[in-house]
Amino acid sequence: MSTKAEQFASKIRYLQEYHNRVQHNIYPVPSGTDIANTLKYFSQTLLSILSRTGRKENQEASNLAVPMTMCLFPVPFPLTPSLRPQVSSINPTVTRSLLYSVLRDAPSDRGGQGQQSRDAQLSEYPSLDYQGLYVTLVTLLDLVPLLQHGQHDLGQSIFYTTACLLPFLTDDILSTLPYTMISTLATFPPFLHKDIIEYLSTSFLPMAILGSTRKEGGVPAYVNLSASSMLMIAMQYTSNPVYHCQLLECLMKHKQEVWKDLLYVISYGPSQVKPAAVQMLFHYWPNLKPPGAISEYRGLQYTAWNPIHCQHIECHNAINKPAVKMCIDPTLSVALGDKPPPLYICEECSQRIAGDHAEWLVDVLLPQAEISAICQKKNCSSHVRRAVVTCFSAGCCGRHGNRPVRYCKRCHVNHHSSEVGAAAETHLYQTSPPPINTRECGAEELVCTVEAVISLLKEAEIHAEQREFELNRRRQMGLSASHHSLDNIEFDNKEDDQHDQRLLSQFGIWFLVSLCTPNENTPTESLARLVSMVFQWFHSTAYMMDDEVGSLVEKLKPQFVTKWLKTVCEVRFDVMVMCLLPKPVEFARVGGYWDKSCSTVTQLKEGLNRILCLIPYNVISQPLWECFMPEWLEAIRTEVPDSQLKEFREVLSKMFDIELCPLPFSMEEMFGFISCRFSGYPASVQEQALLWLHVLSELDIVVPLQLLIGMFSDGVNSLKELANQRKARASDLSGNNEARRVSVVSDPGRRGQHNTLSPFPSPFRSPFRSPLRCSPFKNLGHATGHCALDLDCDDDDMNLGCFILMFDLILKQMELQDDGVMLGLDSSLGKDIVGIINNVFQAPWGGSHTCQKDEKALECSLCQSSILCYQLGCELLERLTPRDEINLVEPTDSLEETLLSLSKRFLHRGGE
Repeated sequence: MSTKAEQFASKIRYLQEYHNRVQHNIYPVPSGTDIANTLKYFSQTLLSILSRTGRKENQEASNLAVPMTMCLFPVPFPLTPSLRPQVSSINPTVTRSLLYSVLRDAPSDRGGQGQQSRDAQLSEYPSLDYQGLYVTLVTLLDLVPLLQHGQHDLGQSIFYTTACLLPFLTDDILSTLPYTMISTLATFPPFLHKDIIEYLSTSFLPMAILGSTRKEGGVPAYVNLSASSMLMIAMQYTSNPVYHCQLLECLMKHKQEVWKDLLYVISYGPSQVKPAAVQMLFHYWPNLKPPGAISEYRGLQYTAWNPIHCQHIECHNAINKPAVKMCIDPTLSVALGDKPPPLYICEECSQRIAGDHAEWLVDVLLPQAEISAICQKKNCSSHVRRAVVTCFSAGCCGRHGNRPVRYCKRCHVNHHSSEVGAAAETHLYQTSPPPINTRECGAEELVCTVEAVISLLKEAEIHAEQREFELNRRRQMGLSASHHSLDNIEFDNKEDDQHDQRLLSQFGIWFLVSLCTPNENTPTESLARLVSMVFQWFHSTAYMMDDEVGSLVEKLKPQFVTKWLKTVCEVRFDVMVMCLLPKPVEFARVGGYWDKSCSTVTQLKEGLNRILCLIPYNVISQPLWECFMPEWLEAIRTEVPDSQLKEFREVLSKMFDIELCPLPFSMEEMFGFISCRFSGYPASVQEQALLWLHVLSELDIVVPLQLLIGMFSDGVNSLKELANQRKARASDLSGNNEARRVSVVSDPGRRGQHNTLSPFPSPFRSPFRSPLRCSPFKNLGHATGHCALDLDCDDDDMNLGCFILMFDLILKQMELQDDGVMLGLDSSLGKDIVGIINNVFQAPWGGSHTCQKDEKALECSLCQSSILCYQLGCELLERLTPRDEINLVEPTDSLEETLLSLSKRFLHRGGE
């Protein structure tokens, strides 16, 4: 006859054979009911082992000194709880109850044995292949979706057998069990989802966290690390919010900082889990909603699950008695409930088994139906009663209907700090996510908060991409492709999840305002990622459909976001500039085109469009504009091929529109970053500004002639003055025979000496200072600041090139504005142009001739440039003055004769 161990191993091989037959479709293929019937052997065997272990302990306990009065004399009815009832010999169940009552009240000499080590407890069980059974049960999980019959029976049998096996598993296996079981949500049919969540919340998780070691507050590392994954799986494969709340509240009862797990789900989970996760976060932590936030979105429709009722087999009217205690002792669970641990019992039943077994009883809380936004302490005297902490300990919850209680910050500190000794350690409470600038916010909290905000704001971008894809599809099909044409089609109205997806950015903005207030100490990398993503969010929501959800999202911009950006600009101006550059640092490249593989031209074009979406909200101030716009024009000039330059016409025309002037400052200030480079700066700096103007002119962008003439007049005068200073400096050096250097305000340097796009100091090293505010012709001979311009360098060689560009730009702008015929020499603008021409011909052109008398002038670059300059100057004069004198024609009586006379004169003049 085989031993118990051999029979146990033989049954495991039966299960493995079942798995092999189903997996490879070997006839006869067992049904789920067949496998479930085999699993009954294991559940009954495991429960019988626990029952025998309990009887063995009871026999040992019978050697205790029992009061003689209890053993010999009957006790009149009614009985005390410790001496109930007298008829124990008649009813075995009552006898068992009386035995436990005696054990509770009798003096115990088993001190220290109630809390056995895990290894010692496992050694008391028979030597069976428990681990092999667990591995086999895990493999059977793969069969449930493959079976056609008996899926429900097999699923329930696996869960029940696993629950019976819990006391026989090691701590390492117990810690991995919850994640293994919740993973079945991805493959099991939906009618088993309720069983999965209930077993997980009422059995697997409590036993894995508490176990037999009963380490208070010691959550196993694997359970702690996998909590966010379990939440994500539950939200991804089940849409019922009741399951989500039940699992979340189970975690909140046993581990702290569950908000961090939700933030990880929001940050790194798929799109379909983010609505549920963010709704749960704002439901259980309503203090995260910023003051003044008004939302038509109703949030989570909370439905509490049914509380667990008393499972004691002797409990009277157990249906109406919700459980308040949970017994995790395996022997007591089998003896009192005929079920695997844990055993849920009501208040009355818990008092009957208290005493020596109190260490095995754990408090059970009722569902947290309503989340109070204010402090629930009755005598709260705080001026700010906003609740920020939720306590899950019995000491606090017992006074509030055995439900979690919410405290304000002051009451939380006063109440929990007043606890002493071990009582203070048993209080488990959920705090709120700390703001990123507080000491409570560590590196991990900072990362998950920032990434959660970015992840939520990206959802608006995903919706915009889907909408653009639909527009392109309709264009290809020949349908209406306007944004308005999508307003009433099925794209945005097919399900509510599209609306939820757009509303996710609302929660991201709430997180941003509540937790990410910037200051001087905010880490640069984190703040730059947030600012860049906010800029991209403006671009993604610029063309959002103007419906109820679109209007709600649009209200967030003036209400919260623009104020937040202005605060960033005040306290961290360098970060704002960094995020507006065409090529920011690596960590600031977030969202939009930075998350795609696209060309440099596309990156520049999309980046300018993003800036354009910020302009209507007055986010772009003049100091910001002066810092980043030179970088953009230089990037366009150097990195965009001529064939693709026209792609920037639309966006730059909107930015530099002199009639509408979308920027929140004047037209002169709009071109100030260019005009300042003509006042007191050498040809190397002026040439760069002229090339930027050339890019704008090529795109048919109008620059007011009066402003342009003023720039060039300052530029020519500056070049003349700098040349005179160099001559004076040379004579001074020859006279005194000593080296002296004359400094000016700033030294942008030559193009070959600097790799930066802009000639000015980087805005990240020092605040931007416009050259217009300090003239280089003041205090000559003294160095101002740390930047100095070397006047000894021969910079005159570039003068002629600048003059040619000036003439060419004036001609181009006159052509764009049609002002050449109307100006004339007598107008003030015409006189200014003539003055520039005179100054150019009087200024030093620099350069040297490479031609000789016996060579052709075409081989000399200076000669060619000089000819071109004279030709452009002559063309300017021709545009200002008519070619011939105006001949007045006397009108005749016949219009035909007048027109004929004019045509003859025109033909005669053309023949000449």
